[in-house]
Amino acid sequence: MEVGLSLLCLLLGLILSSGLVAYHIGKARCALKEKTSLKLLVDRLNNYSLLKGGQCSGENCVLNLEAKNCGIAREFPYPPARPILAPPSHEVLLGVLKKIEAKSAALAGVSIFLLASMLAGGYGIASSTPSPQYVGLLFWFTTGFLVGPLVSVIDGAGHLGQPHYVKKSKKVASHIRAREMQKWLMVDLVVKEYAFRQTVRLVGVSILCVLLVFFLASTS
Repeated sequence: MEVGLSLLCLLLGLILSSGLVAYHIGKARCALKEKTSLKLLVDRLNNYSLLKGGQCSGENCVLNLEAKNCGIAREFPYPPARPILAPPSHEVLLGVLKKIEAKSAALAGVSIFLLASMLAGGYGIASSTPSPQYVGLLFWFTTGFLVGPLVSVIDGAGHLGQPHYVKKSKKVASHIRAREMQKWLMVDLVVKEYAFRQTVRLVGVSILCVLLVFFLASTS
């Protein structure tokens, strides 16, 4: 019976935290399907490019760059095939992606550290005979809950490398492939930002749960 309750708490924590992250990832993907959301993202990156000394802003970004002989019209003669972002804004996109990925990796490291602490020290305390049963159940719930923040890191790994490109290229015509590749990066950025915001909350709750487990175990 006790083993069953422990397993149930472990699964409950895992499903709850993973579900919250997955929900926000799905929410981010749905948000970018709206033209208004995509336009705001483009506007945000274009304005960042102005801070870096870019020569464009707003919807006229590509037109302004064409006037300055940036080669977009020559490389992509058909307007529907042209990239959504001009080169300066695309450079900003890559920079912001690197920044959010570094933050997510650091947050995942915190989660792994907490999980290791629980498995190394918390298990012995929570499973000891003097400890009340609820301490052990809280331990297993927290252990499962700590896995959730890692979901956001795993989710972003799918688009990396040639296999993802080969899979996507089968569904996209060659003359608009560059535009779609850029759009994939933009979607990935928004997904990572949504997931990161939720992961911060999950890690904060996890820290409180870990401290609570050790506190209850030490005072029982």
